[in-house]
Amino acid sequence: MWSDRRDLIMDLFNDNHERFPRICPCCGEKSGHIYFYKHKEKRLGSAWAWCSKCQEYSHSRYLIPSWWQNTDLFTLKDLHGCPDNLDNASDSIDMWVNSLLDNYDSSN
Repeated sequence: MWSDRRDLIMDLFNDNHERFPRICPCCGEKSGHIYFYKHKEKRLGSAWAWCSKCQEYSHSRYLIPSWWQNTDLFTLKDLHGCPDNLDNASDSIDMWVNSLLDNYDSSN
């Protein structure tokens, strides 16, 4: 069952550009993921951080990083607070996030 642990799980949003999945700050397993949804023409959007292993998560409004681009995996209608549908696609999400980070790192 998913549990909202905003106090720790938000550490997955650090800016060190390490690849995903990351070590979960709650359980120590390499099962931490992030996902953003950027609203059109705005930097504000939604953010999720979660661990597939211990099922700690957080969902909030967030200032989306400049390197982020929405993926075609999800539309706004597909997204909700609990990350269960995101977790089902965590491998694809991690590949997307890692490719965006790689592109950002190579351009800077």
